Amino acid sequence: MKKAILVGILLLFVLAGCGGKYYKVTDPTTKMNYFTQEVEKKGAAVTFTDAKTGKQVTVQNSEIIEISEGSFKEGLAAPAAAPAAPAAPEPEKK
Repeated sequence: MKKAILVGILLLFVLAGCGGKYYKVTDPTTKMNYFTQEVEKKGAAVTFTDAKTGKQVTVQNSEIIEISEGSFKEGLAAPAAAPAAPAAPEPEKK
């Protein structure tokens, strides 16, 4: 009886660990990619915790794709992309 209970508890832990969802969130304005396991939609904005930095992020009009655990881990291992550089100022006219 004890063995059956232990097997049941172990099976519960294994199944609980296998059900996670993974997302890649892309900000189309900056082309930045974020990786997270939970996304909260608020109108046109989404809020989530960036898995790389642990920071709360809000993005307007984002692109959200559900990805595999392997793609999620690859995304976390990839170097962070630098934000888009601002446009160079126009030369002064003389």
